[in-house]
Amino acid sequence: MAFFSTNFSDGIPSALSWKVGTVPDKVQVSLNSLKVDPNFKTDFWRNTYYDPILQAYNGHVLGLDTTKENFVAETRFTFRPSVKFDQAGLFVGVDQTTWIKAGVEYVDGRAWQSVVVTRNDYSDWSKAKQAWPEGRDVCLKLYRQRQSIVIEVSDDNGVKYDFVRIAHLPVTGPVTVGMMICRPPSEEEAGATASAELCGDFKYFNFLENPGYHHSA
Repeated sequence: MAFFSTNFSDGIPSALSWKVGTVPDKVQVSLNSLKVDPNFKTDFWRNTYYDPILQAYNGHVLGLDTTKENFVAETRFTFRPSVKFDQAGLFVGVDQTTWIKAGVEYVDGRAWQSVVVTRNDYSDWSKAKQAWPEGRDVCLKLYRQRQSIVIEVSDDNGVKYDFVRIAHLPVTGPVTVGMMICRPPSEEEAGATASAELCGDFKYFNFLENPGYHHSA
């Protein structure tokens, strides 16, 4: 797979397809805009914390499969959550037991920047101390450097990025990478909270060469 960029001016490019879960029921594509509303009962999680045990691997991922060991995936999106645990961002992984999702998630009435890393059949979830600023787009970068994944985020339209997570992904072969969006509750659980406005509005997706990531910490 060659490196490429898209702003969806000609629709969804042939390099991208819906991976892992089903195709969302509500998708609208136009210039600089891929609007998606996730289906109910879509999520990524594995075993940790919840009782009864929660195992989910059916979130929506618009992405590609790649054998490249070094790359950068980038996106920017407007997030309009209305249902608890609505989430959107970037995904990289290989199967139910080994994956990472990074972005924002709607919890306790606010959107929070968060990362979930799943290895050895268990998920861990980390989130920012401060809620995501209302009305600001989310800009994300995901670097793959062999078996290391670096996540960066920007809340100022991509002017300045901060790294929020460095994680080990024990994979040497191909991975799936792309834009992710989920809505874990059922329609009955969501009740009247679900909005008619589409939850995620992705402005672009870039799949680029990774010259080597170096942070200043």
